[in-house]
Amino acid sequence: MRHKFIHIFIVCLLILGLVSITSAEEMKKLAQTGFQFLKVDVGARAAGMGGAFVAVTNDANSLFWNPAGITHANKGAFSISQTNWIADINQIGLAAVLPVPRIGHFGVSVVTVNYGDIPRTIISDNEAGYLQDGTYTPGGVALGLGYAKQFTDKLSIGGQVKYASESLGSNTIRKPNSTETQTVDNELSALAFDIGTLYYTGYKDLRLSMSIRNFSQDIEYETESFQMPLTFAIGLAMDVLSVFDASEMHQLTLAADAIHPRDYSERLHLGAEYMFRGMLALRAGYKVNYDEEGLAAGFGLRYDLGGVDFTIDYSYTDMGSYLGNVNRFSLSGSF
Repeated sequence: MRHKFIHIFIVCLLILGLVSITSAEEMKKLAQTGFQFLKVDVGARAAGMGGAFVAVTNDANSLFWNPAGITHANKGAFSISQTNWIADINQIGLAAVLPVPRIGHFGVSVVTVNYGDIPRTIISDNEAGYLQDGTYTPGGVALGLGYAKQFTDKLSIGGQVKYASESLGSNTIRKPNSTETQTVDNELSALAFDIGTLYYTGYKDLRLSMSIRNFSQDIEYETESFQMPLTFAIGLAMDVLSVFDASEMHQLTLAADAIHPRDYSERLHLGAEYMFRGMLALRAGYKVNYDEEGLAAGFGLRYDLGGVDFTIDYSYTDMGSYLGNVNRFSLSGSF
């Protein structure tokens, strides 16, 4: 009886949250968060589905989307992902999960971002108003430690604590009311938290999920304060071919996520993944209410090598005529 009450409560919570997100007033809340690299999708599989992944998560990359999903990694799992982001920005994502019988699933994650070389300048009294002072390479890193547990055959809950740091290089500035200069290191760091649930309804493999990512205290830089890019998401996913009792050779998962970010109006992610014999995957997705991102597609190949299941994934994201496209590659496995 107690478990039934928990299940009903979770379903009601997810439905109410979904309704509140989709009916919220349209308002673009721009420039309210920092550490923007935490908003870039990690993993070619998820990106190929247009970011509709909160309820699909079942591997090591779940740590980046919904930590509750790592409970469906039946064996040890790992993932390495690379994103060739816009403006020559390069992102690397690493994740690993280890199940411990009767205790739960533990995971570690790492995200690094390199913004490339940027010219450094110093204020000057010359005609240009500045002097060239070489280049600097800003970047960021987020280290996470996650834990999740499957409380019933339907309900999983997980969380992750992250240490995020961002370095925007150092620069030389004039001291106030003086001609003297000083060197300032532009570095910030803070803790953030993720939490998520994954609930299987009992009808085929229909599942509902919720995740809160990048919850943090205010971070102060100079005289201004901001938060990390807090994001609340509710998702659902299902293999629609299971309704027709189709052969297990074919799976077609459809997914949808309603997204409520702190620094923008509400968004919607739609995605699909077709799997043939558990070896070949074809994916497509679309992001609604984005200035640039929209259509996405990708594929994946799985191969058993010496008892280790390796998967190679690729995704393509259209960023519009001005920004071009984004390519992602992932190598993952379970052992």
